[in-house]
Amino acid sequence: MRKTLSTAAGLALAATCLAAAPAHADPPAYFDITLQCDGETFAVSVAGNGDWTPAHDLNSPLVGVPIAFGEFTGTFTPTDGEPETFTEPAYAKPNVPRTRNLIVDCTYTVAGEFEDGSFTGYGSVTLMVPRVH
Repeated sequence: MRKTLSTAAGLALAATCLAAAPAHADPPAYFDITLQCDGETFAVSVAGNGDWTPAHDLNSPLVGVPIAFGEFTGTFTPTDGEPETFTEPAYAKPNVPRTRNLIVDCTYTVAGEFEDGSFTGYGSVTLMVPRVH
């Protein structure tokens, strides 16, 4: 059950990374990311670029829905320029209903190469994962 909880948390985190990408770097239609949840590592994929887009565990049928994001710090390094670091404040989904679903906290690091430079960043996400019966 702990693994199920951790996996769900990882899924939601992937959605967070898409929302935190710099405006001048267009994210792909899907995004794969590695999440660290309760000491376990999970590979997840997010299809879309909205803040609350669900994340899908690549090794199980679990899906996690982000309900909050911690502070995100990223650095974009243009091909012909100096690194630009930024920090986005934490934010949460408004009016999250009480639930019996699993709630999991995860951290993540993202990195990517783009036509005009490279990007790295790190942050945290809280995921809501439906319980598996």
